[in-house]
Amino acid sequence: MPIDYAAVYSALYTRVTDSDGAAVRALLGGTTSVFPRAELNSLSGRVLPYLVFAEGGVTGESEGMRDVLASWWAYIAHTGNPRRLYQIASELDELYGSMSALAIAGGRLGVTYIGRPFYDAALGLQGLEVRIGYRRLG
Repeated sequence: MPIDYAAVYSALYTRVTDSDGAAVRALLGGTTSVFPRAELNSLSGRVLPYLVFAEGGVTGESEGMRDVLASWWAYIAHTGNPRRLYQIASELDELYGSMSALAIAGGRLGVTYIGRPFYDAALGLQGLEVRIGYRRLG
């Protein structure tokens, strides 16, 4: 059964924007602080911290784990405490960890990588990547 990636991306994004994602959103700057990467160039009116969703590709398979499906990029002020980034990552990990019931084409989604804080010179902000991957079951 082929994977409907549009449905996967939608499920990943709405998991944060619906009622289940309230704990994640409570760590952000407000209702406009969760948005897709396509809107990253229009930051006026948005309040830090941000959570930016980026669809990724599927480039192969290793031990049943497909490469990155999507990433959330958390951003805080360049002078902010990086602990805030890890709090956001931890909430995302917990949120997607509870998705075990969400079966997609015989598999499940979950956090596969939490990066280290970095300085994004283009945005003038600290960031951290949280990758979401897909594991085929059986």
